[in-house]
Amino acid sequence: MTAASLIQLPDLAPLTPALLRSLLSNRAEPSVSIYLPTRRISPPDDLNRIVLKGLVANAARALAARHEPAAIDRLLAPLADLMASPLLQAPVRDGLAAFAANGTFRVVAIDGPVEPEAVVAPRFRVLPLVRRLVAIEYCLVIAITERIVRVGVGQIAESGSDRFIPLPLPHGDHAAAGELLREEIVDVEPRQPHRVLHGGGTFGGARVHGGFGSRADGFDTDTTHFLREAARLVAEAPGWDAGWPMVTVGLPQLSTLFATLAADLPTERLRVDRDPARLSAVELATCAGGALRASRQHRRARLLDAFRAARAHGRGSGDLADIARAAVAGQVATLIIEADRREAGVIDRGTGRLVSCGGPAMHLHTAAAHAAGGEDLFEDLVEIVLEHGGAIVPLDRIQMPTETGVAAIYRYPIP
Repeated sequence: MTAASLIQLPDLAPLTPALLRSLLSNRAEPSVSIYLPTRRISPPDDLNRIVLKGLVANAARALAARHEPAAIDRLLAPLADLMASPLLQAPVRDGLAAFAANGTFRVVAIDGPVEPEAVVAPRFRVLPLVRRLVAIEYCLVIAITERIVRVGVGQIAESGSDRFIPLPLPHGDHAAAGELLREEIVDVEPRQPHRVLHGGGTFGGARVHGGFGSRADGFDTDTTHFLREAARLVAEAPGWDAGWPMVTVGLPQLSTLFATLAADLPTERLRVDRDPARLSAVELATCAGGALRASRQHRRARLLDAFRAARAHGRGSGDLADIARAAVAGQVATLIIEADRREAGVIDRGTGRLVSCGGPAMHLHTAAAHAAGGEDLFEDLVEIVLEHGGAIVPLDRIQMPTETGVAAIYRYPIP
């Protein structure tokens, strides 16, 4: 193992719907999935590395039956590098999930208890991530000041451990950090930053700085241009879902102006009237979490009304078998699911039929409870819906509009 190989390890990725869809799109065979609990103690010990080494060895033995040693070494090399990574020496989360296939390697951060597991299969095993994913709400967070716009994904957990994840933008020197600076959009003159005039007349197409109009008017014009460009770049940024609500954090005038200019951003909008200039990422996440929780009851009531209307017009169902067939066909736009309900079984990916047997995956090291209980039908359904770009909304049992534990709004009527 060389220092160069360690540099190629990917960043620790947060669990998001976009990440899960990326993993589900993998079709490289074989695919190796590793789930590792990480001990966070000081000083660190070698237990995390030892457990990972054992899981990787199990995967290597399973691969040896059908693959050449050189191919196995190439496939497992990133996992071997991970053993010496700071992600194991000083972990910041409760567990890690690592996914390795030909040309793909991802490491995902996991909160909560994690059972050690290694799976070799034709595709990545993501079902252990599904249950965690449906317990999280996501929103687009935009912090607005006169000089900078910060954009991120708000990851709002039921437990209250909210996170702000910067959303990379397609332009700007600070685009990777999800930040757009005013000076990257509007020319700034050292003496008179309030006025830059482009126009014709005597000056043709030249630029005239200062001496035209009031300072206040010029400042407003530049601010409008800056926020309009910010709205355009946010709309073009990958990594967020148009179905998420948008939470703006800023002074009322700026938030109102941005909302007017951001016609292509989500129509469901929440606002926090605070100056975000000195807010940390944790404080931005807290602001977004508070806004989402305050509006949750209203938003869920509207969702249930939408489901009842859809079912009445043939665009929805509360029957598990019907929803499974629709999910396999990619027809489920929104799946409402009872958060804590489990049921043994899987869904046939070809027909959508409910079956009780497991899939072709080979479970090499897993918890006794998982081995005894088999696959979870509800988790399988969530995975299929996410794979086709659907939205997942978990509700408590008392809030569910059906007794089956599931309710679906389809993309179009089903005969």
